[in-house]
Amino acid sequence: MDPHLTGEILAVCDTLGVSNGVTYLKDPQCLSSAKDLVLYLRRDSEEHSVRRLLGESQILQRDFIPIFKLKDTGEELSEVLLRLLVNLTNPTLLLFQRNLPKDRIFQNHVITITRHLQAYKVAFADEAFWIVIANKLRKLMENVETILENQKLTLERILILIRNILAVPADATEELRNDDDTSVHDQVIFVLHKSGVLDLLLFIAATDSAREFCLHICETMTLIFREQTGEQLAKTRLKKSEADVLKDARELKATLKTEQLMKSKVQKPTRNFGGTYMIRGFGCPGGKNLICHKPIESVAELKLDGAKKVRKTAVNRREIIQQSQKRRSTLSMRLILKEFCEEVLNGPYNQLMRVVKNQLSRERGQENDETYYLLAMRFFMEFNRFSKTVYNLSPVSETMSIASFHYVQTLISNYHELILTDKENLTLWGRRAHTALRAYQELLSTLHLMDITPDSAEPARHIQSSIFYLPEYRELCLGLLTTYEPSKLSRNYFCDLLETNHIFLKMLEKFTQEGKLLVRGKKRNRRHKQKKKVSKRAKKRGEWTEELEQNLEDALSQDFEKIEMIPFDAASDTPIDDQKGIAFSRIANYLEKEEFYEAISLLHAARDVWADDDVLTQEPEISALKSIFLTASPLPVSEDEIEEDENEEQDEIFDDEDEHSEELSC
Repeated sequence: MDPHLTGEILAVCDTLGVSNGVTYLKDPQCLSSAKDLVLYLRRDSEEHSVRRLLGESQILQRDFIPIFKLKDTGEELSEVLLRLLVNLTNPTLLLFQRNLPKDRIFQNHVITITRHLQAYKVAFADEAFWIVIANKLRKLMENVETILENQKLTLERILILIRNILAVPADATEELRNDDDTSVHDQVIFVLHKSGVLDLLLFIAATDSAREFCLHICETMTLIFREQTGEQLAKTRLKKSEADVLKDARELKATLKTEQLMKSKVQKPTRNFGGTYMIRGFGCPGGKNLICHKPIESVAELKLDGAKKVRKTAVNRREIIQQSQKRRSTLSMRLILKEFCEEVLNGPYNQLMRVVKNQLSRERGQENDETYYLLAMRFFMEFNRFSKTVYNLSPVSETMSIASFHYVQTLISNYHELILTDKENLTLWGRRAHTALRAYQELLSTLHLMDITPDSAEPARHIQSSIFYLPEYRELCLGLLTTYEPSKLSRNYFCDLLETNHIFLKMLEKFTQEGKLLVRGKKRNRRHKQKKKVSKRAKKRGEWTEELEQNLEDALSQDFEKIEMIPFDAASDTPIDDQKGIAFSRIANYLEKEEFYEAISLLHAARDVWADDDVLTQEPEISALKSIFLTASPLPVSEDEIEEDENEEQDEIFDDEDEHSEELSC
């Protein structure tokens, strides 16, 4: 960087103001200096020299935050400072177009900027600063229906600032935080809670006029719970349970045992020459005893390949190692997060996820916004699954549907295709595939819990009949297991895949034991015939006879076990209202085959679906069945039945020819 430009930028920073240790004294040229810094950052080079210079000078901690907290800060100066704060806290990957540089000089720049962001995050753990932000948000949301464009821009900048601060990665080497300790991330969330910013985020998510900001809210909520798990928060209580106390005791004993074992392995100082030892009963190729240059206590400690060179694995064949960021916060912090989670589920969760899904389907978000949607879906559904003794589906009803299964299954397939094609970003697509798989695992876990809960068993059976019917869902886990490669996907992904497959097979086994499983096979390509042939069964329709009516009345008068029938195909693209004619044809087909119990059961099921139909609601039931039998069109006939009819016709032709030949011989 040019020394003249460096001196000019530092001089502009000095004209912002000065602190006397108690209060901050703003300079009269503060506004113009802040605008100059905006221009410097806009004209920054690819090496981000201006950004690194401002980070080294600690201008954000020393000037920007104190000026923002002043009562006499004007509206225009606050807007300029907000622009500077958002610009300086942008994620590192966003600055380098989401690709980490391979050059060592640029890699050092990435490390430097990340270190500055971590220092910024510590400075933002200031309650007074967030009180000012909360007041701004509250003022903007008072008249959200008539909000102006510049006010919308201010609101969006505040939401992006919160997201940028929460997205800063933790520095484990500097913080050195254990479980049940307060990290910098927890400190920022705590001041957001005390200042009321979290409550305002819930209000924005529940407001219909602020739907355009739902993607920012979803991403912010995901980052808030980044270090937590839904199960851990759901099981948090004011007083530890006996299981938690026993678990902590076991972990403490294991830690002490490991520490004692490490101390016992520390060798005492010995002479430079430790002696030579012979191992009896362990012969060498020459017939003599093996010689060892250090004392050993057992043969298991003997390593004959210690001097061998380890064969290096190629970079593209190394196993993917994925480190977990989960940790356990303090009890008070977990209780705050649990309360916030319950407010989200009881309030704007369904509406928020519906709006986010709609925006993602219309491609209004950024490239990786679906990742935050999947993370939010998995976390809140897991929290809802463990939060109560009796499962309640209503808080997460928006994300527990066949459409959610289809969306996640499509993302998993797309990510695995990109793993094979886009090899430069292999790690990125592997992480996203793991995120999508964990969301799919949570959907299956919730579905399994619904199946064993009496109140939600019926919708669970409806979803299960759809996902077991289609081969895309049945063969998903099997296909992922057969294509797994450790060099492309992590071991944690493989463990989650095994658990997902186990849950799916467990539900499939229970579903097949209770009733008949209806599946759709793979489509086979057949040659199209020039002439369309119609089966005899499609041409013929039996007549309504007195014998048929008498047998049907006997069946209606008897008490029989109701057969579970589904009057429509949930996986079909045809709307349910348009499938009523097919249901009528099925009822007429059962009557023609004299399968009266199936016809009556299907009639009852069709009445539940199409309750306003005049034909179905006729009384007595035999009148409805008679009307359906006389007016229903024949069912479409499959090609196998047409081929069977053709074979019967050929057999009849051959029999006629044999009879004719016998008459001629006579």
